[in-house]
Amino acid sequence: GPQYLPPEHKGDVPQNVESGQSYTGSCHCGAVTVALSCKPLNEFSEEKVVVCNCSICSRNAYVWLFPRPENIVLSGSEDAIGSYTFSDGLTSKTFCRTCGINVTNLRNQLSEDEILALSEHSRQAYWRGKESHPVNARVLHGVDVGKLKKVMFEGATAMPSAYVNP
Repeated sequence: GPQYLPPEHKGDVPQNVESGQSYTGSCHCGAVTVALSCKPLNEFSEEKVVVCNCSICSRNAYVWLFPRPENIVLSGSEDAIGSYTFSDGLTSKTFCRTCGINVTNLRNQLSEDEILALSEHSRQAYWRGKESHPVNARVLHGVDVGKLKKVMFEGATAMPSAYVNP
């Protein structure tokens, strides 16, 4: 059959990073795309690249980048983008409802009462997490994640285990 061609980004372009480079990516079917501006992603990259060993990240083999929200644009119709919230409810994994590929993490908007009800650890994580819009590096076209220097995050022990099997 014909060679797979990565889908083109159909949305807006994010704010540029000084001395940065633009990247685009997508889910497999192209219904959800992403555009990112960050420092060059290669073996010399200055970007923070994280592999987390929490239950969901390890199962899906995510490799996370942490751009500022203004440096990333997630694009797709409301019907195309699904989300899955887990653990303490701070974060949702955004994914394509057609092909199932996870593209980013979004920090959920919590009310003041919901924030106050969080543990101190989760409250600090909530505010820290608002400084970035994590993107799954594996969905970026032309990026060799094998060459990126990765840092391991011990999510399996660092994050509260609020998940209960259905």
